[in-house]
Amino acid sequence: MLKELKDIKTAKELIEHIQIHGMSTVQEDIVIMQDIIGHEPIEELYLLANDIGRNDENGNPDPKGSWSSGRKGTQSTFYSLLFHIWNWQDAVDFWNRNTNPDHEQKLIVDAQNNDLRCARDRMRKEIESKDVVLEDLHNRLKEAEDSAQRLREVANRKDAEILALKAKLYDLMTKEEVTA
Repeated sequence: MLKELKDIKTAKELIEHIQIHGMSTVQEDIVIMQDIIGHEPIEELYLLANDIGRNDENGNPDPKGSWSSGRKGTQSTFYSLLFHIWNWQDAVDFWNRNTNPDHEQKLIVDAQNNDLRCARDRMRKEIESKDVVLEDLHNRLKEAEDSAQRLREVANRKDAEILALKAKLYDLMTKEEVTA
């Protein structure tokens, strides 16, 4: 098997080879498989990790597709290989970042959470701004109430003064009538 693996250049060819012949457990073969996977672009690994043998309506491989493609998917073989040649933590991490459907939902929830945080921050700033305006209006109202109170006190003094002057005038008028 060592000779056959040396002729394989891409991860896709390696997956096809494993689907036909099975996976070797010989250490030299594992190193060759690690080298092949390690030199493959992440985009190609993503395609292999998510090919379940289904297509979308346009005939493209799609992990959520509903159309049968007639070909065997690579996902199960790819992850069997990955867990065989990589540390399990690295393989799980790759699964979580690239294939796990819950991860996609998490990304959506994270984006919604970020949007909500931004909206909350905007609202906080608006509230703080309105609080400043409200405090300014409250201070103005207090000043107006104080001013109105002072004016009422002045008006009351003036009313008392007017009343006193009216009384004097009445006294003067009634005094003249009595003397006349």
